[in-house]
Amino acid sequence: MKKQMKETRSLKINNIIKYICIFIVMLMLTSCNCKKDKGHNHPLSHIDKVEATCTTEGVLEHYKCTSCGKYFLDELGKTEIKDISISKLGHNYDMSNIKWEWSKNYEEVVTTLICKNDKAHQEKIQAVVTKEENADAVTYKATITYNNLEYTDIKRETSVLEYELSQDETSYIVTGIGKCKDSNIIIPSEYHGLPVKSIKYDAFRGCSNLTSITIPNSVTSIGDSAFRSCSSLTSITIPFVGSTLEGTSNTHFGYIFGAATSSDNKKYVPDSLKEVIITSGTSIGDYAFESCSSLTSITIPNSVTSIGDSAFRSCSSLINVYYDGTIEDWCKIKFSYQDSNPMNPAEHFYIKNTNNEYDEVTEIIISNVNISIGDYQFYSFDNIINVEIPNSVTSIGDSAFESCSSLTSIIIPDSVTDIGGQAFYGCSSLATMMIPAYAIEYLPKGNLQEVIITSGTSIGDSAFESCSSLTIYCEVTSKPSGWSLSWNESNRPVVWG
Repeated sequence: MKKQMKETRSLKINNIIKYICIFIVMLMLTSCNCKKDKGHNHPLSHIDKVEATCTTEGVLEHYKCTSCGKYFLDELGKTEIKDISISKLGHNYDMSNIKWEWSKNYEEVVTTLICKNDKAHQEKIQAVVTKEENADAVTYKATITYNNLEYTDIKRETSVLEYELSQDETSYIVTGIGKCKDSNIIIPSEYHGLPVKSIKYDAFRGCSNLTSITIPNSVTSIGDSAFRSCSSLTSITIPFVGSTLEGTSNTHFGYIFGAATSSDNKKYVPDSLKEVIITSGTSIGDYAFESCSSLTSITIPNSVTSIGDSAFRSCSSLINVYYDGTIEDWCKIKFSYQDSNPMNPAEHFYIKNTNNEYDEVTEIIISNVNISIGDYQFYSFDNIINVEIPNSVTSIGDSAFESCSSLTSIIIPDSVTDIGGQAFYGCSSLATMMIPAYAIEYLPKGNLQEVIITSGTSIGDSAFESCSSLTIYCEVTSKPSGWSLSWNESNRPVVWG
């Protein structure tokens, strides 16, 4: 009996517990804010918008119920949304800005497509390259296909010269004229992305139709006989004279035409060649243009600082010298002898004006910079009529103005204390001078009409002998004691002070 009562009591307790659990669950359900009844609200959490990218989905800005996990567009939880995702953008490649990477020999091309949405997203595509050759050019065409559309890039070699890669594979060598039919050839400074540094021996030998050739400054060596028997060549532009830029051997111009020494220049340099344009280099060697008797014009760069002995000897047809620097730059060139100066045989000297056009020089007006006027500096500048030397100059070299036969006036400052032998020999047209007394003995006076003596404590006897038309102006107020009593023996008129 007792056992039965215990079982009955246990059953009642279990039922009570069961009903309590059911009650708690019902209570939770009836008290949940997620009920659809309008009187209840969702506990919402704000979620920021996440932008979609090319490869990942984004998320809309929304509110999420922390209890039921539903999504809403508004903070009151009134507008429910099932899908909060933003579709992936996908790549949007800029097909107007394809990057084409050509190989050195133009036979392979890799393209890079760059996404407009994110430049870090790139796709590489190997292009198909085709090659078309004709008498005038070689054309390389690279093609890719994307989204059923074709895109192309073209490289065209118009010179069609022959090249070979250097041993170290860092530059190219021109080995021949190849299929080029041009009579005026401009060698490129680069080929397939590498510099062109050499021209091989015999490269253009026997090219009788060639009339002009331009060699870029990238070239540092030219082989023996590279232009031998180019019998129609009239103009050549070269970065240096001789075989190499360094100028250590074979520095004569005729080397590239097959001349073993400078004495062979006349035999090997074609008579048709009239113009030489030098664009680089620091020196022109001894006898460089010796006996280039057909040459009429030469251009010298301002990089040249020395011209060797007899460099222009027997250039009997040379007329025009073009210089790509200033008069002050010209004064930095060291001349070994009178035949070193191209103006010895030439007639006209030109430098560039502010418009980068050549003007003939008829006056030597040196700006006030620290330079000297060296030996043979302006030797045989036949067409200059006026020379003005600044106070920064202290010396004038041997034969510096010798044979300037048209020179009529000159200003030499008191700073000049050293004048070389025959500095003004042959300046027979000098009519007016402004000079220190020291300079009088170095200047020809046969045509002198006016002289201004700016300074000086001594003048020798008969300083102005036979100057029948001369008027003398002295900046001192009276004759200095150191002047000879017979300094003006010709009794020319003197204006003091």
